[in-house]
Amino acid sequence: MKEMGRFSFYSSLRIGTLPSLANDYLPSLMDRFINKPKNTEEINILIRDTTQELITLLEDRALEIAFVQDYDGHPIFKSLPLFQEQYFAILPTSHPLGQKQNLSFAEVIQEKMILHKEPCDIRTSFQKHCYHLGIKPNIILELNFNESLLPFVAEGYGISLIPEMSAKNIQDTKILVKKIDHQPFYRKISVVFSEQLESVVFRLLTGQHPIKHG
Repeated sequence: MKEMGRFSFYSSLRIGTLPSLANDYLPSLMDRFINKPKNTEEINILIRDTTQELITLLEDRALEIAFVQDYDGHPIFKSLPLFQEQYFAILPTSHPLGQKQNLSFAEVIQEKMILHKEPCDIRTSFQKHCYHLGIKPNIILELNFNESLLPFVAEGYGISLIPEMSAKNIQDTKILVKKIDHQPFYRKISVVFSEQLESVVFRLLTGQHPIKHG
């Protein structure tokens, strides 16, 4: 009866995530979870621009679970690393770099760059990589987070960098997607949650109920 009571407390499950994960990762995860007969939680998805915003919502108990990137840990919450993915360059089809087989990070950022304004986790990851390599990017256009980079790239304003999962879903024929083979950079995706929700997170990630021993 205690087990049932604990799960009934989480009959409404609030999950926070970043925009790129909301578009390209969570839908398949949610389909698998929701379509299991034993999973009766009502799911509410909250999208925020940064990992820090999501962690703050967890601290304020406005979320139960958060999917974040480049997570450094927290004294209260548990976390599980999920996967690592590379950033890809996107450029207009007419761009000279489109003819090259292999691209380096250094030559990509010498071009006119289009990025989202801070705060933005992708922007932070990009700036850290530039600092590590001692390179100053040529940023000519900064967009608000609710504005898509793709139309500006397609029209030739400049090039940009997006996560691999987002790059694979680009359908615009005016945009080329290029892997960065030299000096690539990555992001690490994790799920963060309270310890008492470990079995719920297990079901969310695997679609299965954990096996009880004893």
